[in-house]
Amino acid sequence: MRGLIAYYPFCELAGLVAHDMTPNANHGTLSGDVTWAKPGVNIGPSQDRILSAASTIFPIEAGSIEILCRPSWSYDDGASHYFWDCYPPAAARFYLNKQYTNVTILGIQNSDRGSFVYPWVANFLYHIVVNWPENKLYINGSLAYDYNDENLGQVADQLIIGDAYSFYNFSFSGKMYYFRVRNLNLTEAEILYFYNQGKKIYGQS
Repeated sequence: MRGLIAYYPFCELAGLVAHDMTPNANHGTLSGDVTWAKPGVNIGPSQDRILSAASTIFPIEAGSIEILCRPSWSYDDGASHYFWDCYPPAAARFYLNKQYTNVTILGIQNSDRGSFVYPWVANFLYHIVVNWPENKLYINGSLAYDYNDENLGQVADQLIIGDAYSFYNFSFSGKMYYFRVRNLNLTEAEILYFYNQGKKIYGQS
């Protein structure tokens, strides 16, 4: 697959390491109540995360993050859930978050690039892609929201998949099948292909 700089297929089934399958080898560490599933990992509801240094090599000007996941919550559950966060320093933050106010926010350089209400449904399969610097969010093969443009500016020290802040309990909560980072934007044709591939393998609901 072209442009991959970090790829966590979450296929180990044992241990505390989530291997980055690219030559960069920014392996992640499971922390808290993150457990292996077959396939993927289950990320618990509190203080649970996968940590790596992958964000230190995120391309500033343009790139993409792709996730296949199945959240255990719906959009109106009154809680916050981070798909990922990059931190510290604060000026380098880059995150996708469903807030307790029901909106889904993309943050870059510790600044809100926009928000909208997306009707996330518990235990439903979601293929998610964010291309930057245009900051377009694609969900299940279609453009879901066009956030304000912004490149990353400064790279963070750490990639956090799951609970960004242990004392706030903002965990992803649910199953992740894979997490991919690229040094380029995925095309709409590629996004639709990967969505259909995920749906075929893992089932929609």
